[in-house]
Amino acid sequence: MVVDEQVDKRHDEEEGTERLWCYLVVLRGRLCAIPDEEHTVLMPHINRLAAVTPLPLGLVPPYVLGLINVGRNGEVVVDLGAYLGFAGEQAPYEQRRLLVIGERGADYHRGRGAEESYRLAFAVDGGHELTTVRPEGSPAASGGFVRGTADTRYGPAAVLDMAAICADIVRALGAERAWSVLDEAHASSEDGTEEQELPVGHMEQELPAGHILTAGKKE
Repeated sequence: MVVDEQVDKRHDEEEGTERLWCYLVVLRGRLCAIPDEEHTVLMPHINRLAAVTPLPLGLVPPYVLGLINVGRNGEVVVDLGAYLGFAGEQAPYEQRRLLVIGERGADYHRGRGAEESYRLAFAVDGGHELTTVRPEGSPAASGGFVRGTADTRYGPAAVLDMAAICADIVRALGAERAWSVLDEAHASSEDGTEEQELPVGHMEQELPAGHILTAGKKE
């Protein structure tokens, strides 16, 4: 299991296949895969969930738990299961894990310094390991913020679209700019090209029968 702050990213490429490095997590009893990709980098800060400083009620969405220190930085902590609208009880606090997603695309391709790049911390109910998966299925058929499913040794996992999730959260928090993956879309909009909208809000569609993930409903 990955419980240390340093994540070993040994690459195991397979010819002719498209595989993603993912961290397998548990959200309200559901197995999910969080990819490590260009615009949503899984930072080397996977660890137990430490004490969170709550923010005043009404200033942030209910899925924002508060602030936490990660290294030298203060990070916003999002309860990923609550954000996705999953029903069920949280795991005991001592079992929960914290992971951080960063904006590599902004750092390396846009010339922004690390201090200007967004990072979001996510609280999950448990973590298994970093592994490679091959997503299957159509994102449109999966609905919401799921891009497909993948077989793992723990069973089928829902592969989350972290770029869409991070972009939606940053927008909901009123950030001064979009998450890096949206920069080109905004530039196209300024040029007169129609901007493509990402899903807003939580997942409201259920996955096809046989998939492990069933999205919760908004109240």
